[in-house]
Amino acid sequence: MSVAEASSEPLLPLYADVLWMLGAVFVVATSVAIIRARIASVGVKIVWIVIVLLVPFLGALAWWLIARRLVTRLN
Repeated sequence: MSVAEASSEPLLPLYADVLWMLGAVFVVATSVAIIRARIASVGVKIVWIVIVLLVPFLGALAWWLIARRLVTRLN
């Protein structure tokens, strides 16, 4: 039995499962970072978490590249 045959989804290669898991970890880590960020408004945190959940990779990437720097600068 090859590695491809051992996958839970026979039409997807094994690396697709690994990439999916890395993406999920990225979204969870971003959500935790948003919750722990020193933003005065809870509403802003909720909006960012909704963005990250609706558009997982792009929303998380936007947080790390744009919003996190703005929060750091404001504090």
